[in-house]
Amino acid sequence: MQVEDDVKAEYDYYHVIRHEIAKHNMVPKDEPRLPWLQKTHKPWMVLEFYKMGFIGRVIPSKYLPLMATFCKLFYDQLPIDWLYPNFIFMVGGEHPPFTIPLFTHIGNQSSSLGT
Repeated sequence: MQVEDDVKAEYDYYHVIRHEIAKHNMVPKDEPRLPWLQKTHKPWMVLEFYKMGFIGRVIPSKYLPLMATFCKLFYDQLPIDWLYPNFIFMVGGEHPPFTIPLFTHIGNQSSSLGT
């Protein structure tokens, strides 16, 4: 998870994030247990807990080496918060919609403004 030093977290944010991860990892009850009968669905690659930038993004550790390589290749082309949607698209992972805002940016400066 990416969290900066100038954010305020909501009360119980850790448990909310753990619940969301478990919810997205859960196999539906009505889905058959036999592999050849299961629906094919894409694994999630990013869960978002803040509306802008890259604050509060959770990425499973199995994707981090691949994402790090992708970012290293293109870091001079786009900021990281613009790169990660391209990464998800290229790899073919699922990007569930933003649900719960758990962080508030309290800093006086924004790096997106070039200050």
